[in-house]
Amino acid sequence: MPLIYSIGDNEWTDCHRVLAGAYDPLERLQAVRSLYFSNNESQGQRPIRLNRQSDVMPKFSTYVENAYWIKNNFLFVNLHIPGSNNNLDRNEESKQEYLQRNQANLAWIDHAFQLLEYQKLSGIVLAYQADMFYSPKQANDLSSGYRDTLISITKHSEKSGKPVLLIHGDTHRLKIDQPLLTIDQKYVLENVMRLQVMGADQVQAVEIKVDPKSEQPFSFKPLILRSNRPYIK
Repeated sequence: MPLIYSIGDNEWTDCHRVLAGAYDPLERLQAVRSLYFSNNESQGQRPIRLNRQSDVMPKFSTYVENAYWIKNNFLFVNLHIPGSNNNLDRNEESKQEYLQRNQANLAWIDHAFQLLEYQKLSGIVLAYQADMFYSPKQANDLSSGYRDTLISITKHSEKSGKPVLLIHGDTHRLKIDQPLLTIDQKYVLENVMRLQVMGADQVQAVEIKVDPKSEQPFSFKPLILRSNRPYIK
């Protein structure tokens, strides 16, 4: 089975903290890219070939972690969107890193939804790490590192009308909902589902089934292992 890795905040944006080793976050990011994204294959016992942004869009050759693959007429997209406000806040260096990566992410989202329509695919899954919905202001506040991404996903999803699934972690509790509103803010964007997976002390998983022939293609089964419950002795 292949394993596709989405880079998160613990791996680099938070590494400047003393308890995390007081590392240079940008040095840690480069180390992660070198270690896990040296070629266009996924991790796992049975790797699959990925279409990487660095190969598809030479302008964004740095972003080897952004990738897509197609399975059963569904488009799966990996995006580098970490927590800690997407690395926007810490200093000028982090802001510049954010601005460049944000440009790459927006271009990758555009490309993905174009591919969705051009290849007449049934739906799209976007996977990343950050919880972009932890505060209502993330969608419209100019200080939000997620504002541009949320606007882009909303516009594309509303225009497409096809099933969209957002998968992320970051705030550690299982949640399945419909977090986006239409651009005019009048209606719930019902073709967009969000799965927030467990984390931190909850070392569990969620099995997702995708039925391309169904109008509601996504179904979810939490996998709760008794042996992983922290309160079980």
